[in-house]
Amino acid sequence: MVTDLSGAKVTVPTIINSIAEQFPAHTVTDVMLGVGDKLVAIPQNVSTIPFMQTVQPSITKVPQLFRNGGMVNMEQLLQRKPDVVSLISGGDTATPFKNAGIPAVSMFFTKLDDITRSMTVAGETYGGAAAAKAKRPTTPTTRRSPRASPRSCRA
Repeated sequence: MVTDLSGAKVTVPTIINSIAEQFPAHTVTDVMLGVGDKLVAIPQNVSTIPFMQTVQPSITKVPQLFRNGGMVNMEQLLQRKPDVVSLISGGDTATPFKNAGIPAVSMFFTKLDDITRSMTVAGETYGGAAAAKAKRPTTPTTRRSPRASPRSCRA
């Protein structure tokens, strides 16, 4: 069981083999945690980002099932058999997935400080190597570049 970013407690499978990612920005986190190859559904246009194509070439083959605001054709999603859905927000957003029997975990963040928390929840959800990677995140809030100084940042 994991506690997601909305505070909901969600029971997830012990082993996660397939992930449906509703939250565009979190797709990068999935790749950073080493689970990019487990993505079975992603948001529209994520696979067109050159960075994503470089770090996760297989992203171009993942169906872009989530549309504006995370809307999805549930029949198409169920055909992909996700073990878990990473949500764009909590609350009512999780209801259609819960009704379909798919655990739905909110990993949504709106502030830079929440990225680390989102990675931790993702690691707890996905397990395995992802859990270990999530425990040692490096974000602008936890590490400062040795090359950056107030002097070098002046215009």
